[in-house]
Amino acid sequence: MTDINKVIATMATSKHIVILTGAGISAESGIPTFRGNDGYWKKGSKNYHPMELATLSTFHQQPELVWEWYHYRRGVCKDASPNPGHYASAKLEKLINSAVGKKFHLITQNVDGLHLRAGSTLEKTYQIHGNTNYMRCVNSCTNSLYNIPDDEQLPHCPECEALARPHVLWFDEVYDETFFKIQTVSHLASGLDILFVVGTTLQTTLPYRVVMTALNRKVPVVEINPEPTGIGERGLALFKEKSGEILPKIVDEYEKVIK
Repeated sequence: MTDINKVIATMATSKHIVILTGAGISAESGIPTFRGNDGYWKKGSKNYHPMELATLSTFHQQPELVWEWYHYRRGVCKDASPNPGHYASAKLEKLINSAVGKKFHLITQNVDGLHLRAGSTLEKTYQIHGNTNYMRCVNSCTNSLYNIPDDEQLPHCPECEALARPHVLWFDEVYDETFFKIQTVSHLASGLDILFVVGTTLQTTLPYRVVMTALNRKVPVVEINPEPTGIGERGLALFKEKSGEILPKIVDEYEKVIK
């Protein structure tokens, strides 16, 4: 039995299918990864690493600089298009939603919104690191999210007029339930039947916790990653192809089985 056949057979008997995606899936759409060599941002003669800019501390010290970088990043994300991996995930959601007694959820570390643009729904998608299309009050006068105005370099909260901040999880912050669904996602990890881990290095705590919870529960884990983390070897299958190549094949084969 091939690895794809093993995966399809497991999916067919699974009631709750979850996909966890990281920067690798969006790198296939041309979006630089934070940890890659192309993740640096050059302003004048200085090269900035994302870990220098993506912190609440830097925002408090240099909000203009941080917002300039996020305007640039938002432009990169807007110019990018979803790739076959994003569309395959959205297709899988639709297939499972139409099946009786099955559930699907997508957990993404990516802040580019490409999954939603490909057709994944907000109802089934947890953007655990936020979304660069939105901002919120830096003083948390409200939990509301707002679209980022295109004509403001230094946006302010529409409610209290304090500075607004990008709706992202920064390196010096921790996950919470209000914005990043830590309890909800942790609960998912305790009840899923098969987990796809796509294009992530598992360097952040919540994705790592989701994967380790699944492995400890002996749940089948499928890793799709040209640069494997090692968890695929402990799981059901490891595919070293790009997600845009293998994920559509898996979803298409699954569709044949359930129809």
